[in-house]
Amino acid sequence: MPTTWITMHNPEPCTQADNRPVSQPVSTITLKWASAADEVVNAAETRHQLQVMANQAKIPELPDAMFHHGPGDKLKPSIIWRPARGGVCLTAVGATARTTLFQALPNLMAALVDITGEQIDMALPPGTHAGVTLVRRSPVYVARHVLIAKKPGQMQRWKGASEDERRAILHEMVERSLQLQAEAWDLWMPDRIPGLRLLNYAKDIGGADVTRSGGADRQTRIVGTRCPAIRFTCGLKLAGPWAIGHGTSKGFGCLREQIRMARAK
Repeated sequence: MPTTWITMHNPEPCTQADNRPVSQPVSTITLKWASAADEVVNAAETRHQLQVMANQAKIPELPDAMFHHGPGDKLKPSIIWRPARGGVCLTAVGATARTTLFQALPNLMAALVDITGEQIDMALPPGTHAGVTLVRRSPVYVARHVLIAKKPGQMQRWKGASEDERRAILHEMVERSLQLQAEAWDLWMPDRIPGLRLLNYAKDIGGADVTRSGGADRQTRIVGTRCPAIRFTCGLKLAGPWAIGHGTSKGFGCLREQIRMARAK
């Protein structure tokens, strides 16, 4: 029977497990300007410009947490910058991150006015939740534009790996990414991801070149190995802005649940 593939997100209700929440509030804000109306803005580039301005004290009271700095650098960020048509999308996971984002908004918008020379419009859709739930029927997830290697050693390992070794690398990356995000968001997560299985991945692997700040005044480039799509399944229902791989705070590796439905005759 022919099938149709669709994508959807379903937040789970907030409950408790092992004294850690399985759900956290998610707030999303989209900032748009007229000259970008017909294009998808590079969120990493915009994030970098704002970060340089903050480092040069041109944006007052903009916290380091907006740019994933501080003691939790090795964790996945609680504020995520993603590209959007006509602007950039900022997503905050958890009450603390939401407070940080909303308090920074006036200064962020003023800085964007300086960068673009235009009026900045704000869209605030209804809030959702980021959550983890054990399920019997394993969902299928697709991650797009996954940065699977960023450091020279990681890139060399991938380049010299066999097919079986590459699948093992991706399996390890998926599990580690989900564990780190759950830790960063203070969400419950089982010690091992149940039923985790890599289904397939796009073979036309390419490079990624993304601007980021390399310190107070200098710039560097992220040059890495990027996979267009990775498809996997596991025994968890993941609701919210989950992502896998490197550079997730810059919009890489966003997950979507893929549900197969029978097409009506």
